[in-house]
Amino acid sequence: MRSIKAKINKNGKVYIEFIGFVDEECSDERERLRKIMLDFGVMLEKERITKKTIQQISKEVAGSEKKMGTPFRR
Repeated sequence: MRSIKAKINKNGKVYIEFIGFVDEECSDERERLRKIMLDFGVMLEKERITKKTIQQISKEVAGSEKKMGTPFRR
């Protein structure tokens, strides 16, 4: 299952983690979220983007398959 975790620290810095997204899905969803936030008057600057490794993504996807009980297909 895909999900997005967002944290905002005391200084207003935003940390967003995209979980279970593969390939361009993450970039597409990040852009979609950015547009939604703009509608609320929140501007997110791309200060630093850290891409996950294939192993990290595989682990996330495998974990969501166990929860959902459905095989992962590309």
